[in-house]
Amino acid sequence: MTYTKLILIAFCLLGTLNLSAQSSKLIGKPAPDIHFTDVLNDTQTSYKLSDFKGKVVIIDFWATWCGHCINSLPHLAKWQKKYSKTIKIITISTDVKSRLQKFLHTKPLELPVVMDSLGEYRKYFPHFELPHTVIIDQKGFVKSITAGDKLNDKDIDLLIHGKNPNLPLKE
Repeated sequence: MTYTKLILIAFCLLGTLNLSAQSSKLIGKPAPDIHFTDVLNDTQTSYKLSDFKGKVVIIDFWATWCGHCINSLPHLAKWQKKYSKTIKIITISTDVKSRLQKFLHTKPLELPVVMDSLGEYRKYFPHFELPHTVIIDQKGFVKSITAGDKLNDKDIDLLIHGKNPNLPLKE
């Protein structure tokens, strides 16, 4: 193996460890007041995270090509509808607008979709794999970082009541 290959492998491993460390460091910290623009499928086309203080906010990063992501979307939509007074679910997709619009036309979704084809929102919650789900409590603190397909009804109930679900940390 050449010296260049070894350096490249080491760099990739360090980058992975750095992202994992960033995820765990965010837990218990105040969430940044992200300004979401280019919102599809909602009554507003932009808003700030602070607009939802007092609610549990679930931010779900997904893509139209991600099977696990697509499978978790109906559950998120169900919870948004059932708990609309206590939860705000925001989905963020890296797909371009035309692809998202085609997807939403063929598979209607009752959730807001924030377009992020440039990866702008990823800097707040770094990740390599999808789905990537960030849960923010009613006071605006990051409660958990996990995968959307790991959430269930019991977890949502615990979150609404200000308790900590036992969710695996997404590294």
